[in-house]
Amino acid sequence: MMHDASPLLEVRNLSKRFGGLLALNDLSVEIAPGSLHAIIGPNGCGKTTFFNVITGLLSPNGGHIRFLGKDVTGLPPHRVARLGIARTFQNLLVFGSMSALENVQVGLQCHSSYPFLSNLWHDPRRSRGSVAQRDEALEILRFIDPSLDPMQPAGSLAYGHQRLLEIARAVATKPRLLMLDEPVAGMNPQETAALTQTLRRIRDELDITVLLIEHDMTMVMTLAERVSVFENGHRIAEGTPEEVREDPRVIEAYLGASHRPPEQREDGN
Repeated sequence: MMHDASPLLEVRNLSKRFGGLLALNDLSVEIAPGSLHAIIGPNGCGKTTFFNVITGLLSPNGGHIRFLGKDVTGLPPHRVARLGIARTFQNLLVFGSMSALENVQVGLQCHSSYPFLSNLWHDPRRSRGSVAQRDEALEILRFIDPSLDPMQPAGSLAYGHQRLLEIARAVATKPRLLMLDEPVAGMNPQETAALTQTLRRIRDELDITVLLIEHDMTMVMTLAERVSVFENGHRIAEGTPEEVREDPRVIEAYLGASHRPPEQREDGN
């Protein structure tokens, strides 16, 4: 699908301070529409704080955030979600006592046209809407995880399926930008490979831009088209996976000496 040249998400000179700790320090990043973009960096470099500021969980101390050309700096999470930004978290957040299908239906409520009080009495419009909403939720769930029983309680699902369910619920909010915080954490190689393919399908078939934080470098190098590298609240490098992998600043800050090309190693090993 064709996209214009304007950034989908544009972050300029973003800063966030926690007491004496500067977690984000004059950070600037652009996310292109239709891209698969990864953020990497050592623990504590500001990656999750960056997500939390973008999605309104934290207010920045400085800088500006523009999404689809609109200033969204400091907006609360529900308004950010309605504008088209969805996210998942490092720690699983599924409604364990609800079915997998009901979890996805929660995501659809983000754009529901029916007032909450209509749930308290019989409303024919609500009944018709509920059927359509259930069908839509089922379609999303099958797209993300076709092997999943939609009526199974979310809390009884295996870990990998819970991860996929969380992504399905985020997709149900109909985002333009899907932000994933370590989506393959705790997954085995087979689950990671399957999720990698699913994220590519989300971008290609649903036209949703994907921005992820990830420590699994094999997954990043396989999936991402562009990689931003954070250190101490700064962006120290950005480029294709191949460019980032060979950047001396990235090697020193994150990937480690063992990833240096032989000609860059002091000991030649």
